[in-house]
Amino acid sequence: QAGTVDLLRDRRQQAVVSRLADALTSLGGHGILLKGMALRMRATGTNVARTTGDVDLLVPSALAPRLRRHLLAHGFTGSADGGFST
Repeated sequence: QAGTVDLLRDRRQQAVVSRLADALTSLGGHGILLKGMALRMRATGTNVARTTGDVDLLVPSALAPRLRRHLLAHGFTGSADGGFST
């Protein structure tokens, strides 16, 4: 059962990363995945080494407000600390 939960979490994160990439493309921007998912993909070429609970994305400060507005307009929800959830 734990393996199934991990797989579902990984698939959800992959979907979130895909949505982030689409948002960045539509805004003409770029970002860098940090920590968990980025390290797993780089180390293994896949997204299966271990699960994480979030996706960390670094974007240029000039792009951050536009990206935040875009994500909020497309179903993400914001938190007081500037984070998002889907």
